[in-house]
Amino acid sequence: MYLIVMNITDFKTDVKLAPYTSIGVGGPADYFYEAKTADELKDAVLTAKEKNIPYIIFGGGTNVLVSDDGFRGLVIVARNNNYEINGENIDAGAGIVLGVLLGVSVKAGLQGLEWSAGLPGSLGGAIYGNAGTFGKSIGQFIEEVTVLEPSGDIRKYTPDECGFRYRQSNFQNMPGTVIISAKLKLQQGNVERLKEEIKKNALWRAQNHPPYKSCGCVFRNATFTKEARLPQDENEPVQWFDKVPVGWLIDQAGLKGKKLGGFTVSDVHGNFLINDGTGTAEQLEQLISEIKKDIKDKFNLDLEEEVRRVG
Repeated sequence: MYLIVMNITDFKTDVKLAPYTSIGVGGPADYFYEAKTADELKDAVLTAKEKNIPYIIFGGGTNVLVSDDGFRGLVIVARNNNYEINGENIDAGAGIVLGVLLGVSVKAGLQGLEWSAGLPGSLGGAIYGNAGTFGKSIGQFIEEVTVLEPSGDIRKYTPDECGFRYRQSNFQNMPGTVIISAKLKLQQGNVERLKEEIKKNALWRAQNHPPYKSCGCVFRNATFTKEARLPQDENEPVQWFDKVPVGWLIDQAGLKGKKLGGFTVSDVHGNFLINDGTGTAEQLEQLISEIKKDIKDKFNLDLEEEVRRVG
């Protein structure tokens, strides 16, 4: 158990959360704290537990949907962005931004994270949701994760214990557990080739993902079932394995460009819901609900949300 060195007066009060999310919606948190070190992160959590204040951890604020009513408790933003390189390993704090981590790895001549070029968010959030793209995900490169458990104990988790799977980890079912840091296992690579790969991936993301306020992909790709009614083209039959891209489904359903309040289904990528700056969480909730219903009605597929709800 770590010594609690802070007081509730160290927390800000009544802080609006919208500016701390990539989608730009969300009411106020009763208490708010930005933890710049691992010790501050631990102490903030332990202080909240001692005072019986509900708490939640934010990273980069991506894939988060905060209620218009906000959060009745403490929001802790993990800003512990320290890192250390040991051979082919990088030990990094949960608050380090993925783009910074990628830059650090390439500078050290280490390969493995090139797929994350342009991906927003922090390491802790990426681990929590097993973020990934281009057929790879962060869980493939994790050697161990250090967490603060609800008991107040510090424990290191192996990749198997993390339970990484498609856009999920066991941490999503472990309320009160806080990711503090992680050790990544990479490989030696050619710096110039790594830079070219990063440039290519970043360009693809810029061309295929809208550069506006969003929370990234709202839905996980749908799980294919025999009961699904997928549209077919006589010249190009659709063939899927176990997952169906939701962006494609939304396009086929004619939902691109659909508007509700301040939100629009992106014309670039249907799995992105864009906030024009006036949207509310209630409007986003309603748009998500309507999309899920339309996809179910048209294709008999159930969509699962990738976003984490707060409040």
